[in-house]
Amino acid sequence: MSSKFVLVLGLVFVLLGVVGVAINVERVEASGTIYIRANGLVEGTNKITNVGNITYTFTDNITDSIVVERSNIIVDGNGYTLQGTGSGDGFYWNGVNNVTIQDTNIEDFWYGIYLESSSNSNVSGNTIAHNDYGIWLFRSSGNSMRGNNITNNALGIRHQYSSNNSISGNNIANSQQGGIYLFSSSNYNNINGNTITTNNQYGIRLDQSPDNSINGNNITNNQNGIWLHYSPDNSINGNNITNNQNGIRFSFSSNNSINGDNITNNEIGIKLESSSNNSISESNITNSGVDGIWLDYSSSNDISGNNMMNNQGGILLSFSSLNSISGNNITNNQYGIHLDYSSDNNDISGNNIKNNGAHGIWLGFSSNNGISGNNITNNQYGIYLDSSSANGISRNNITSNQYGIRLDYSSHNNVHHNNFIYNTQQVYLYTPNYANVWDDGYPSGGNYWSDYEEKYPNATEINDSGIWDTPYVIDENNQDNYPIVPEFPSFLILPLFMIATLLAVIVYKRKHTVRQI
Repeated sequence: MSSKFVLVLGLVFVLLGVVGVAINVERVEASGTIYIRANGLVEGTNKITNVGNITYTFTDNITDSIVVERSNIIVDGNGYTLQGTGSGDGFYWNGVNNVTIQDTNIEDFWYGIYLESSSNSNVSGNTIAHNDYGIWLFRSSGNSMRGNNITNNALGIRHQYSSNNSISGNNIANSQQGGIYLFSSSNYNNINGNTITTNNQYGIRLDQSPDNSINGNNITNNQNGIWLHYSPDNSINGNNITNNQNGIRFSFSSNNSINGDNITNNEIGIKLESSSNNSISESNITNSGVDGIWLDYSSSNDISGNNMMNNQGGILLSFSSLNSISGNNITNNQYGIHLDYSSDNNDISGNNIKNNGAHGIWLGFSSNNGISGNNITNNQYGIYLDSSSANGISRNNITSNQYGIRLDYSSHNNVHHNNFIYNTQQVYLYTPNYANVWDDGYPSGGNYWSDYEEKYPNATEINDSGIWDTPYVIDENNQDNYPIVPEFPSFLILPLFMIATLLAVIVYKRKHTVRQI
């Protein structure tokens, strides 16, 4: 064998040895899955201290997943980072309970934290970012997620078949899909005091998940602030919901309660689609770009005691029946209440409807509705009926509108015991051949007309009955046969009405101010 050949062969072996060392070094540096075993031992890293098999504390940044197999422990990240590579789980535990994960930065995993069949665990004070899912609970109950900063994940928090958990005081932002998603019978969870902002599709979504409580959250700049889908019997109270496309959206969801929320600067404040028996009450719904409340194919809902101001439209009903709209303050909108497309058998009562640009109440192609006891003032049209029949309009104060009531292609409506006071034109009949009923017979009576004595100076009262002896004629097919004599001199009617309206508004505002304090 020549010396040259021996030299070359030696160099080859040297090179192979270097490569082998390099390969061995690389394998030593790469970390695998880390385990906190059921017996308390830590496997796979020397960067976690163990005190009494109870408290486990990071001493440095760690790469790869941690599987927890022991119950009743605390894992304290101590401000360090658990770093992934875009797959796997940051922390994972299955069938163990009472695990606390705190003060850890968890980044670049498929699941930042994944709980399965676990209870009474606590995830608090962590920063969870750039994962597909920040926190996922599967068949896990009685857990707490509190005070975490959960940002820039595909989805912030997701529950599946998981109930009686608490999600509180977290900052959940910039998720590609949504902030919090509860689905598949995730019931009796409490979502409160979170700041949920700039998530793409929704801030909070409930899907097939009843009996949850959503309270006191700040929800802003999401496509849907809160979205309930096939989810009944939930409670939404005291939230600030601003600058979303839909502040609150219900689809196929019934028996839910919205109470005391501040819903402002959304495109639509509250939208109900094919949803029934919901309650919307005591909320401030303001500055909506389209509608404050929109009911679409939704029945038997109750809308009461809300303050609705400066929206494009106050309340819109389309194809929606058997709803109750009562005791709301609906002011300074483009229109107040709008019923359209076969919205029948609704009750509109006791509302203060004032200073709306177009109309106070508008009915289009809608029948058998009751409009009673409302204060309707300073709108272009107090009440406007278009192709709407058999509605009952009674005991309303219709005051200082350009037109008190307008009827287009509308007949067989019953209009009686209303006060028509100082409207520029009391009644405008666009189609005069359509007949309506303007009184309830004698001695019940018809309506009070502030211009009656001017039009009929020779009329007298019938036997102290409170009824004038001369009909108030609108046209040949429409007349009030038994117009009502005022209980006070006519010059006092408007001042008394204005004082009553002012007092009602003051009481309403004081009541809401006390609640907010």
